[in-house]
Amino acid sequence: MPRCLPSYEYVPVPRPCRRATSSDTSITKGCNRHETRTAEVFRAARAVAATEWKPLVKHVVRITRDVLHRNAKTGLWRRTSEVAYYLANHPTSARRANTAVRGHWDIENKLHYTRDVTFLEHQSRIRRNPGVFARLRSFAYNILRRNQHSTFNQDRYAAALGGLDELLKWNSS
Repeated sequence: MPRCLPSYEYVPVPRPCRRATSSDTSITKGCNRHETRTAEVFRAARAVAATEWKPLVKHVVRITRDVLHRNAKTGLWRRTSEVAYYLANHPTSARRANTAVRGHWDIENKLHYTRDVTFLEHQSRIRRNPGVFARLRSFAYNILRRNQHSTFNQDRYAAALGGLDELLKWNSS
């Protein structure tokens, strides 16, 4: 860990009974899911007052997710609930924080999941310079995503069958 950052120790978060400076609730339905996501922003001044985090943390964001999952076979709903805390180094609204957290998971689901499933990145046995091969996979991912016609796996399979001549026809910029 870089020496310029404080150590990752316990950072007290505001208790739920304190008032949030802003709050935002969004509801997402689809794919046998019903998610209610609530973002609340708290001032962090009191929570980090006597710590080395004071100049770095301005707000604490609490995201509460209540999700109903529908079982397609039985038609029954199962509830899951979780709370996540995020630290913000600048003033932010709850709506903006909610959008930022959702956007992060969008990247996780599109990029990382695809690299793990399509390119089998987690099963890689490369131990020398794994970063070079990770960059090559990212390069291939970007070219496939730019030229996507059907599903990612089908495009990868078509590229493998088409050979170098077919790949050279693709747009890489």
